[in-house]
Amino acid sequence: MLCDWRRAISYSRFLSVRGIKRNKKPAWSWAFYDWANSAFATLILTFVFSTYFSQSVSVDPVEGASRWSYAVSVSGLLLIFLGPLCGAIADHTGRLKLWIFLSQLVCLGGTMLMVLGVPQSETVTIFLVLAGLVLANVGFELGIVFYNALLPNVASSQDLGRVSSRAWAMGYAGGLLSLVLMLVLFIGIGGQTPFISLPKEGGWHVRMVVPFVILWFALFSLPLFLHVADKPKTGIAAGAALRRGWASLQVAFANLKTDIKWRQFLIGSALYRDGLNTLFAMGGIYAAQNYGLQISEVMMFGIGMNVTAGLGAFAASFIEDRFGSFRIVRISLIGLLVTGSCILISDSKLMFFASALSLGLFVGPVQSASRTLVSRLSNENVITENYGLYALTGRAAAFLGPFCYALATDVFQTQNAGIATILLFWMLGLVLVRKLD
Repeated sequence: MLCDWRRAISYSRFLSVRGIKRNKKPAWSWAFYDWANSAFATLILTFVFSTYFSQSVSVDPVEGASRWSYAVSVSGLLLIFLGPLCGAIADHTGRLKLWIFLSQLVCLGGTMLMVLGVPQSETVTIFLVLAGLVLANVGFELGIVFYNALLPNVASSQDLGRVSSRAWAMGYAGGLLSLVLMLVLFIGIGGQTPFISLPKEGGWHVRMVVPFVILWFALFSLPLFLHVADKPKTGIAAGAALRRGWASLQVAFANLKTDIKWRQFLIGSALYRDGLNTLFAMGGIYAAQNYGLQISEVMMFGIGMNVTAGLGAFAASFIEDRFGSFRIVRISLIGLLVTGSCILISDSKLMFFASALSLGLFVGPVQSASRTLVSRLSNENVITENYGLYALTGRAAAFLGPFCYALATDVFQTQNAGIATILLFWMLGLVLVRKLD
């Protein structure tokens, strides 16, 4: 998002420095958006629908995994262009919550298309499902850009790390609860009959994840819309806002030439965030195909991952502001590389589960600390602008991870090759941020 919040500095400072001390409702309401969007990330992108698509909707599981990964890459390419365009207008017209709402509509509309996916689908249906995935992921990611830019509205500079980490922890808790509810209500645990028994012939016991996610996302995003102060409307027309936004972007890129620390963080974080996003998109598929897990087992695996990731993010909320966000990022990346390497060499289901659950401990902290660093590295008058640049660099690299994963899987005919590319992205990111504090 191209950002210029110069017109609202006094307003932002009043809210961020004093508001959270006296009224914690805005901070908790802001964090609830992480809880709300977690169902989409957990159930659609990572553990349930992605696995169902590769194993059931697609005729060939390996081909299904590649198609899913390529679709995620396409959404990343679109976001390179749509992120700056929408951000430019939003920054200069104000009303970030309106942009969050519009992004959410795109996300949920695309998600609705995915319910068409039946076992052994025809090519046209597969195309519609993947088109829905592209739309949904674009809306999901754009919403996060605008959502992150509201962080200074609910947290003082001293509390940025705590509020950000707490929100990540809430996101993983929401993902965990959504997984449990899907298992209990529609799929069943360990062969037990689910609470709501649906016909398995058309895959409805899994396809119900679509209306479930739509309802969850819409319901739990309400606190943000009701209780978080928005950026004021500026009254600038869309055309003028777009021109000013592009001018701000040119200035921001020019400043990168002299701000080496900020530049290296942007590039390094784009790489390791891309590795994480690829893991989220392909993790459930990898577990199912390499270890023969059924949908219910993948969901149990997802529950475990959300527990450890939530614990990691919750622990980070107590130590990040004290020990420094850069240190948290470096330690987390080293932990991801070690545990990720263990996954790569795992020769049993037990070793895979132990390695994957350990990896989860480092996922939450590196995400929350990275979000906090944007504020810590920014001057007050360009905080939102820098959040936009952070999002833009992430989107510029977003297609690389899924594309490399899909390409390596296709070339070597094994998803282990795809996992190796994720480790490479984490390693490159660590090299770039290792000496920045």
